[in-house]
Amino acid sequence: MSDDSYARYWPCNSTVEDHIEFSPDIISRYLIYDWLPDLGAINASDFMGWPARLTESVQGPLGERTYLGLQSRVGLSERQWSGFLSWMIGVAGARHVLAREGYGWVAPASAFYPEARAEVATGALPPGLIPTELMVARPSPPTSNLRPDYLAVRKNDKGLYELALAEAKGTGDALQNKEVCPPRWREQVRNATVSWQGRGVVVSRHIVIATRSNSKAKYAETRRFQIRAWNSEEPESVDQPGVIRAIAVVQLYGLARNLALPKLAKGILMGEWLRLQEFHREDGLAIGGRNEMKTEHVQDQLLEQQKLFYAELERLDEHSARIGSGVSTYSIELMPELLQLMRRLATPKTIVESQSFVDYMDKSQLLRTADSTYPEQSDEPSWVFPGVRVHVKHRGSD
Repeated sequence: MSDDSYARYWPCNSTVEDHIEFSPDIISRYLIYDWLPDLGAINASDFMGWPARLTESVQGPLGERTYLGLQSRVGLSERQWSGFLSWMIGVAGARHVLAREGYGWVAPASAFYPEARAEVATGALPPGLIPTELMVARPSPPTSNLRPDYLAVRKNDKGLYELALAEAKGTGDALQNKEVCPPRWREQVRNATVSWQGRGVVVSRHIVIATRSNSKAKYAETRRFQIRAWNSEEPESVDQPGVIRAIAVVQLYGLARNLALPKLAKGILMGEWLRLQEFHREDGLAIGGRNEMKTEHVQDQLLEQQKLFYAELERLDEHSARIGSGVSTYSIELMPELLQLMRRLATPKTIVESQSFVDYMDKSQLLRTADSTYPEQSDEPSWVFPGVRVHVKHRGSD
């Protein structure tokens, strides 16, 4: 199968068809990060190894490029499995488009639900230990029974930060004639309000990204993947650096867990908990009213574990993680700037104020802009998000 494959693509609110690189490796890269945390390398390889086995290359109608689509045998599977597969493809397509739009920092919106009681399988924080003052709640009245999937931030060309709510959709419906976002999807992505320390935060964009996969189609041409995005946009920016920090903390916590670094993940949570307790010592606020642990107890635990997650970080300095899918080997590499950011979060004696935290991200080029150059598919390492690269080696290659 050719590595240079694409999907049919309609960018945000565009009526003109384009194309976007979309290969088995690209799908797998996003599943490595966005799939269930804590599965471990063996189970994770089962989940992220399927794209190379269930997809095929299809020549475009004019022979100008190769597109990616599902193999016909996928259509023989039960409806529940087809729906599950469609959902995973939808996640990969949405994360890929968000990256193209400059959103390097993306967190599951469910991590910020005020009523959260159970752990969320996409990297949210455990119940009772959610070290953030950022909340994503239902509006009154609600516009849907469901809420959007992601909260994302990017830096615009004016140097300001834009916040977006995004929804990923997997569908079997053709997208070429859907110039207007379907009402139920539009209502879902708007079914959330964002607040920081109890004050409303302006959401600059509401983005819906749908990826079409139709395994039941008779012809290979009609089984090609289609990706379409819609958005509503308001020229507003986020002026609270704590919002950016909260999204980054959740993303880094999920990354540490996915790379099987539990001590570091716990250190990031504890460090943030201590930081917020320090800022709210006067009013005795227990983060979000959901935590009864004492500061001294958390600090003692963090100090005890510090040597353990420092050992994990030393291992990361040499090599972060390697996962084999049977077809390809994926090596995940963390850049020194990102490692330093994680160290800062997990160090109890270094309480970094949010503005300084964001300034460091900016200075280290960990905050992408809307017009950032996104690397085309090639043999070079591919970026999953700022500071993380995924190297791919196919079986049988040198």
